[in-house]
Amino acid sequence: MNLAKRGPIMMRHSAHNKPSIVAMPLLLLVVLSTIGLPGGGDATLLHPERKGGHRLSRLWERSSPHSHGDPGPTPPSFWADAIARGDMLYSAPPLPVSSLMPGVENGFIGGDVGCSGGAGGSAGVLHVAGIYTGGNGREARATLPNPLAAELLLHPTDDLTTPSTPLAVQGAALDLRGGAFLELRTAPPECGPTAVLLSRRYAHRARRSLLVWELEAINITAPCKVTIAPCSGHAGGFNMLAPGLFAVLDPEQPADRKWPRRDPAVVAIVADHLPALVSLSPTEPRQWYLAAVRVTLEPNVTNGTVAALAAEELSSGHAVGASALRAEHEAAWNDAYGLAQGSLGGGVEVTGNPSLAAMINSSWFYLLSSVRPDWPWGVSEGGIASEAYRGMMFWSDGVMDGPVFAALNGPVSDALLEYRFARLPAAQSIAAMNNYDGAYWPWQSAVTGFERSCGNVSTVLGPKGCYWMHEIHVGADVALSFKLAYFRKALNDTFLRELAWPVVSATADFFSSRANVSDHPSKNWTLLGVIGPDEHSYIVDSNTYTNAAAGMTIGFAIAAANTLGLKPPTLAAWENKAGAMLIPTAQYCKSWPNASVDGCPPEQRVTIHPQYDGYHGQDINQADAALMQWPLHLSMDRTVAAADLEYYGQRSSGADTKGFFTGDSSVAISYLFLGGHRAEAEQQTTLAFDHMLGPFNIWSETDPKVAAHNSTGNLNFLTGAGGFLENLVFGYGGVHYTEAGLQLSPSLPPWNVTEFVLRGLNFADGTVRVVINASHVCVSHTAGHIGLVLSASGGTPVPIAAWPNSTDVLTGPVTISTLAQAAAPPEHKDELSKVSAPDAVPRSTSEQH
Repeated sequence: MNLAKRGPIMMRHSAHNKPSIVAMPLLLLVVLSTIGLPGGGDATLLHPERKGGHRLSRLWERSSPHSHGDPGPTPPSFWADAIARGDMLYSAPPLPVSSLMPGVENGFIGGDVGCSGGAGGSAGVLHVAGIYTGGNGREARATLPNPLAAELLLHPTDDLTTPSTPLAVQGAALDLRGGAFLELRTAPPECGPTAVLLSRRYAHRARRSLLVWELEAINITAPCKVTIAPCSGHAGGFNMLAPGLFAVLDPEQPADRKWPRRDPAVVAIVADHLPALVSLSPTEPRQWYLAAVRVTLEPNVTNGTVAALAAEELSSGHAVGASALRAEHEAAWNDAYGLAQGSLGGGVEVTGNPSLAAMINSSWFYLLSSVRPDWPWGVSEGGIASEAYRGMMFWSDGVMDGPVFAALNGPVSDALLEYRFARLPAAQSIAAMNNYDGAYWPWQSAVTGFERSCGNVSTVLGPKGCYWMHEIHVGADVALSFKLAYFRKALNDTFLRELAWPVVSATADFFSSRANVSDHPSKNWTLLGVIGPDEHSYIVDSNTYTNAAAGMTIGFAIAAANTLGLKPPTLAAWENKAGAMLIPTAQYCKSWPNASVDGCPPEQRVTIHPQYDGYHGQDINQADAALMQWPLHLSMDRTVAAADLEYYGQRSSGADTKGFFTGDSSVAISYLFLGGHRAEAEQQTTLAFDHMLGPFNIWSETDPKVAAHNSTGNLNFLTGAGGFLENLVFGYGGVHYTEAGLQLSPSLPPWNVTEFVLRGLNFADGTVRVVINASHVCVSHTAGHIGLVLSASGGTPVPIAAWPNSTDVLTGPVTISTLAQAAAPPEHKDELSKVSAPDAVPRSTSEQH
């Protein structure tokens, strides 16, 4: 049955004969501390894991957990179930190169797994979200020393001056469910004939300040010793005020000289001493070590208190004990994944293809590891352990990463919005410095909210100004992320008034003051001298996505003003422009690498939206025109929509540009929303598989097979991970947040998937669970708002059953809404459809800036 097919809705309530997700047992290896607690031998070792696989051809070839080359040794039996579920990533020896190793991070702190350096990171260093060094607009992450970065070695005697050798690796795993990196090494011979050492590293999910390293000897039969050798990292960018106390050099300063200058941030790192020799025995087979990090960026933390607070964190962690500490950590991951009762977290599940499940789970794990609800920061595209993009925040938290968090983890999504809201004054200052109204959002931002990509000229346009400040679509991406949140929160007017309105209205003022009357016969408004999402097209006029997104931002500001009963002084200017942004169409030749249709066969002629004024049909890095369909949902002729996707999909996969997955994901989702193009959508989505590298599915920015790149670009590239998950949630899940509620038009993904679950889908400050199989869709309420109903277009709303019961839909699509939304739909029309066509009535030129 084609679940995307529209038809009458049929519902029934059903009780599932399976345990509630909140009652599912979690398999743990309890690692006991050495404080007088007995050992436990070869215990059940933990959680999730899976095998990597980054080639499409390997999706169906998963007889071995090893993802590349020869199958390698069989993984330990205590990891087998997690690997089979796609909850654990496994690598047999030899481990991959350091750049394809994961980091250990929790949205606040991040470092490498031992001495590897990790994907885009450096060996032996620790990063803290928000701590930068360098100054002058070219800040980078401060590379602080990681006190738990060390290697396990074997000395033939207790004399540490004698030569040593690394203990042989038997295998390593990334525990996606338990949030830890696991490593098995051969134990010294005196430990016993079958003894192995298990190393477990994690950044605590609940206690954001803590790094944890556990070491356990399994099958140990006699006392033995292991050497710990600290890594020699390349830390720098700070002054050491005292042991473990660091003042960051050259802190980022506001570009507006009227703002007060910032003092250097101070970081305190307090850690257990790592002994040169660790003694293990059958009665005490385990040791564990902690490091605690506090920074003066935290509320109520000062230069005088930061060290003491770090010491308290360390002491508190030890007081809890190793097993309880890990149980807290795993419970926090369960909450993030929507596996805990009342959780506002979520995830994506597939049945029938464990390798695809592992790709989904690892992508979500890497994204969640980079952010947290209690540290409102943006998504840095390489994560925290990485130094990619210098740790800056980009526009992707509004388009590529942000929608995934909005759908699957409301608390994290709210933290991303809080990061932007707190930096609204900086955006307003940038606008004033450039003689515009409202808020001018930067392309890259860090602590202050000012542009950080161009050095000292970072906030001024012009010949000597900042090149990247032309990428003004960032403002629309930010504003429209607040619109998505407003719909996700089921039209919460308190949120609209207190958080969304200040951001959206200021951004609308900027676009209104920045717009010019176009040379197009329609005399519609346009934006000149901009860089679109396809950054390799450089500075252009009338970029279609930028114009459309600006028009939608202004339109939403008008709708918000109407809802809140406000009449801002710029309302008339908004109304003059909202429905009259230039979005032209033109005829192109599908097979010709230029815009001319002279001599083009009639069957090759297509009407499309030009990428920008003067676009000649050349290859591009991503299709800005596709972004108009998703995430903007711009209303347009279906024939033109399909032609846009076909035309630009080919050109974003050309010989000189192919390899960037960011644009490919929007093309795939747009095909699925358009309907009737599943094959094309599958082709675009499968491009993601070439970006997940090595056994740990490390995301690469570019496809390394492509001759034009012949490299991976930045690693742990979270924009790609976000785009891939958007394909699942918004593409195959058919998720669309609107004024009327949460609309679903789901279909089963390909690749032998027999069941598809959106777990913890956020709506109305609660969550729902959506299960899709070949015959029907089951919807259950799982947390929060209890008054949700399900309805077809024009149909009678039916209450949604609470999990483990469900309301079953035999055909769709459907809308989930609150009782208030179902009873009284919003009076104001969705302004997303009010962007003009080129033949719109010409507007007044009096508002030209």
